[in-house]
Amino acid sequence: MFAKTSAFLVWGLLAGSVAFWGLTLGGRPLSAPPHAQTVASSAPAATDWTRLFGAVAASPVAATSDTRFVLLGVVAPKASQGRSAPTEGVAVIAAHGNPAKAIRIGQAVDGDLVLLAVGPRSAELGRGGVRSLRLELSTPAPGTAPAPGLPTAAPNRLPAPEPVAPEPNSPPIRVQG
Repeated sequence: MFAKTSAFLVWGLLAGSVAFWGLTLGGRPLSAPPHAQTVASSAPAATDWTRLFGAVAASPVAATSDTRFVLLGVVAPKASQGRSAPTEGVAVIAAHGNPAKAIRIGQAVDGDLVLLAVGPRSAELGRGGVRSLRLELSTPAPGTAPAPGLPTAAPNRLPAPEPVAPEPNSPPIRVQG
């Protein structure tokens, strides 16, 4: 009986192994759907190791030539093929320390200065279609003041709940278990 059972197990393992390797080596890989796009490989992101060892990293500074304007946000469309210049997009810009405004491409920012183009992290301003100023979106360092034109967030402080005392004439609650 033992010989029949062990022979059955050996032949079963052999059949399973042949089926596995036959499907693995003989099968064709699945093809990508026709609408799928390949992703361009890029170099790995540079990592800042200074924070790991306790050093405080310097905050990035916006690369602008004019301090009157601060770029606070951008909504840029994906790059489309066939169009020379995007006609859609919004930039959130604070001018002269005033509250920030959402400005569409083609709208005036200040006087005759117009928003000409938006990128993933930038906005370009100019006069008469000629680009004269590029604003870059910067990330503030932790613990710094908010950008001009943004309201400061109030801390979320809720009052502590008051303890509830039992009523003087209520019977005690007994748990049966």
